[in-house]
Amino acid sequence: MDNFLEVVGMLIVIVAMLVVLVLIMDAPSSPGSVLIGSLIWAAPTVIGGFVLAAFGSMLSQLKVIRYASEKQCYLLDQIARR
Repeated sequence: MDNFLEVVGMLIVIVAMLVVLVLIMDAPSSPGSVLIGSLIWAAPTVIGGFVLAAFGSMLSQLKVIRYASEKQCYLLDQIARR
């Protein structure tokens, strides 16, 4: 699940940036006004994509922490049985 969230988050960011780029390149008027207009929806989309990717990264770190904690409990149990 963690890798899936990281990939989906980065795909959201990439697609949003590509859509903004296409809108700017296809603008009949000044690209600056199209950029300002597209940032209204692009900024929350990009931020949401980064948050999703960061959540996936956090999940992978929590898996590592859980594994280390279980290993420490196992080793402590082995020491206590001696």
